[in-house]
Amino acid sequence: MHAHRPSDWASWHVKQFAPNLLVLAVLTLCAEPTLGQSPGPNLPVDTPVGQVKAWSEWMSGPDASLVNAREAFENQAEWRTESRSCGEKPFARWAWWAQSRGGLTASVARSAWWQASEDWRQTAAVLPPDEDVQWRHVAPRSVPTHGGAGRINRVRIDPHDAQHWYACAPAGGLWHSWDEGQTWDVFGVDVLAPLGVTDLWIDPEDADHLWLATGDGNGGDTYSIGVLETTDGGATWEPLELSFEVEQGRTIYAIRPHPSKSDTVFVGTDLGLFRTFNAGMTFDLVHPGAARDLVWVNDSIAVVGVENQGVYRTTDCGANWVACELPESDNSAGRIQLAGHPNADGMSPDTMYAVAGHYFQQNFLAFWRSVDGGLTWTAEATRDDGPNLLGYTVSGADGAGQAFWDLCIAVDPNHGNRVLVGGVNLWETSDGGATWNCPVHWQGASDAKYAHADQHSITVLEDGRVVLGNDGGVFLWEGEEVMDLSAGLEITQGYAMAVHPGKAGHLMVGTQDNGTTLIQPDFEARVLDGDGFHAFFDPEVEGRLYASAYYGLLYRSDDGGRTMTNIANYFQAAGPNEVGAWQTPFQLHPAVPGRIVAAKKSLHFSDDGGNTWTSWGGMGAARSTAMALSALDPEAVLVAKNSQVYWRDSESTSFNLISGLPDTEVGDVAIDSQDIHTWWISFGVYDEGQQVWRTDDQGSTWENVSAGLPALPIQVLTQLDDGSVVCGSDLGVHLWNEETMAWSSLGTGLPLTPVVDIQEDASLNRLVVSTFGRGVWACPLPTAPAKAGAVTGIVANRTQCMGLLSGQPRFHFSGTQALNGVHFALEAAQGNLLIQDTVWTAFEAPLVHGDEVILNAFHVEVPNAGVWEVTVHAWSPEQGSLGAPFSTTVVASGLGHTSTFTWWGDCENVDMRWELRDATTQDVILHSVPLSAADTVSQNWCLSEGCYELVWNDEGGDGFSGSYCGEPGGYALTGPFEDIISDAQGLDFGEELTVAFCVSVPWCYADFNGDGTRSVDDLLTMLSDFGCQSLCFADTDLDDSVGVSDLMNMLSVFGQGCSID
Repeated sequence: MHAHRPSDWASWHVKQFAPNLLVLAVLTLCAEPTLGQSPGPNLPVDTPVGQVKAWSEWMSGPDASLVNAREAFENQAEWRTESRSCGEKPFARWAWWAQSRGGLTASVARSAWWQASEDWRQTAAVLPPDEDVQWRHVAPRSVPTHGGAGRINRVRIDPHDAQHWYACAPAGGLWHSWDEGQTWDVFGVDVLAPLGVTDLWIDPEDADHLWLATGDGNGGDTYSIGVLETTDGGATWEPLELSFEVEQGRTIYAIRPHPSKSDTVFVGTDLGLFRTFNAGMTFDLVHPGAARDLVWVNDSIAVVGVENQGVYRTTDCGANWVACELPESDNSAGRIQLAGHPNADGMSPDTMYAVAGHYFQQNFLAFWRSVDGGLTWTAEATRDDGPNLLGYTVSGADGAGQAFWDLCIAVDPNHGNRVLVGGVNLWETSDGGATWNCPVHWQGASDAKYAHADQHSITVLEDGRVVLGNDGGVFLWEGEEVMDLSAGLEITQGYAMAVHPGKAGHLMVGTQDNGTTLIQPDFEARVLDGDGFHAFFDPEVEGRLYASAYYGLLYRSDDGGRTMTNIANYFQAAGPNEVGAWQTPFQLHPAVPGRIVAAKKSLHFSDDGGNTWTSWGGMGAARSTAMALSALDPEAVLVAKNSQVYWRDSESTSFNLISGLPDTEVGDVAIDSQDIHTWWISFGVYDEGQQVWRTDDQGSTWENVSAGLPALPIQVLTQLDDGSVVCGSDLGVHLWNEETMAWSSLGTGLPLTPVVDIQEDASLNRLVVSTFGRGVWACPLPTAPAKAGAVTGIVANRTQCMGLLSGQPRFHFSGTQALNGVHFALEAAQGNLLIQDTVWTAFEAPLVHGDEVILNAFHVEVPNAGVWEVTVHAWSPEQGSLGAPFSTTVVASGLGHTSTFTWWGDCENVDMRWELRDATTQDVILHSVPLSAADTVSQNWCLSEGCYELVWNDEGGDGFSGSYCGEPGGYALTGPFEDIISDAQGLDFGEELTVAFCVSVPWCYADFNGDGTRSVDDLLTMLSDFGCQSLCFADTDLDDSVGVSDLMNMLSVFGQGCSID
């Protein structure tokens, strides 16, 4: 799906989802001006009065300003002609972070988290016993093929052990792997999650001695404390002398140690290039400007790339610098990255490379080569004569790019002319830059291999393998294969989440650049691409759920996420299709079943799933940033717009501006579920004691209720069913105590991480939170009972042969005391027929809260073929019922045809679904669940003899072709002897394909006398063998006995002849 630029400021796309929006999308273009027509950004660091700063220069530093950065961004937008992102989406992510933690004018206090977290970090350093750890990671549980674990800024290889890798996450801390990315763990004590990590230096003489570059050097949307040092393998961290004060708002980009002197190190920051000669005891600023990258040529010569300025060279370890001319840069170089490798085969020690993006458009500017240690440069490829190395297409023919977000470069240590450049994709040259190809593409287009989009780090290993760090995690390119090594990296940057109120274990999570993921006990899949925000389930309508993307793109699904329908966009000046905030408030109304509400510039609600809308205005033209609805009054609503709060109810019938609050950014608003006069307001402020205010009289008077909270922004407020109030800060979850009039931390074991959403999961007695950098976590509710649980699913084939139904219940324990075993009662019902059984499971180790296990299997014989409703109810002899019963349907196919169905998605599979129908009755027997792009699923089917229709629907309108992205999908249905019943690969069938087929039992069951028919003689043989327990002649279901299922198999084919080829 494409989306175009909101009329009042931003533009880009969500990956293809609703092609009918494409026409509207391409109307908004972002520019590729004629060089020389746009003002150059290469200004001195102290910009003279009268000259305009580039927008990126307003993103950090003591004078950082969201208003000024946005204004500069808008003013330069007229030069755009490219329909896809020119860095806008990354810019909007930073803007969201900055606004929620500083408002429109104040800058984010980058080091405030480190200062406010001191007591919390000291507590976390003393790890509690496992039995005391209440919080546990919930999701994502896996990494989909075209999904992602989360962003990685840099991958570093331990010089002491080549199999020991480090991964630097911008909002998840520092991770490491001892087995080349097969498994991952947090490095050291888990206290660094809110700090952006951009680079790492490992002391070549001491494996426990590391320097950490904090701050998100690519996106700028996390905290920073300068350079941290550990001398004990991550057990403790301390800031070096190069640390930043709160008001400085600075970021570290790179750490570059001297090639032979371990006490000499350059550190690149957005303030400038710093140097230490004494192992970090002191640092000197040796060159101003945003020093993105540096390469040592030898012991005295180094070259630095300074954003919006150019390349500079020193011959005396940084005492003096000389500007180097970059031919054909046209004074438009933005971000610059450098690469060199003095030991590369066939490469002079003086050979090095540089690549740059255009300072505003953020697309490819040029690639240069130097053979004299950076003194002079030759442009080997430019935007005019070479492919766009930073764009989206595999051909490089587009003009897009986002260099300030993703730009990296590396030289192969074994081949000095082989250089890799990373932007959205990975590009490769084998001749020093004269010719290029795209071997790794964000959608696997053409002959390219797939890796997640947006490359931030390239490491070429000694054996030629390539390690990538990107927006999806860590990938390894080896020969003809690219492997995703992100499993185990719990670094998802969440925005919002949802808990199904009626189905245990059903969640949705909206994440940064990795879409909205639907999570169920038996699977998880992305149901919406791009950046995912607020989502929720409608318990009144089976299969109905809602999700949202940026600026108020709203979606509904009526089939459990298999397809999504756009119900609101941001293409109009007013009404439900007006533009909303980056994260538009979107909720299900607690007082009106089925009503959905979105707060954009005005408030909009719909009672028919988004088909029609009613709008309430009167709040001005600013976009809404938070909203609270009341279960006591269908018209009662609190809406926050930056620092202002509006109120409306059934008595006022119009919005009124609330007075008496601090003039600072509102984080969240909440209305008491039992008292409509009581409101809670939180703030995105760093002033101690100003985090949460409360009123008991609808805003006439206010009280400050911030005691016990850290001096950090509070982004979410939630009231639990028992009336308790919890809030989320950048240090975790806090519970309000009315008796002490103070907040306290809730639970133990939660990483110190920004909490952006909190939901109560009553069915599993847990509190679930979404974090910005560590995924989704859960802990027991304060009111959780001692013994509780729920059956969340049944592991079983949905069609089963031989009159025997089998399966294993999935059980989630949600009590607070250990559970040693559980019974479950089974009922299989068809019409008036009811079959019951009880199964006991003893656990090897007692279950604790949050454990999910597979119980022992049930096996019941059923007398009839057809659909059976199977219900499972867990219970304990001591505690009685453990949760509500779980029901599903299973088809007993009798003497059926066994087949295998395999489906592999194309690179835009989010809009594909299928159903298997009975050709005569058109009853739906089986249907798809959401399948992520390029993932593969395989199912075993057992179908009764007869004819069927496999019906495919593709909302994208291109079938299996993957025409938009170049990676096709398909399916195969094979019989019991691996014979092909039906298949398709890459077929463009448009929007619908119906495949008719018939199946028959391919061998002659129950023809015991071999006369080619199942007759009375065969039935008598069966009856004479009935009850046999071993070596049975009439055992048709191969269970070493002759019983009811064998008799039913016989009767299902009685009188039929055998067709034998």
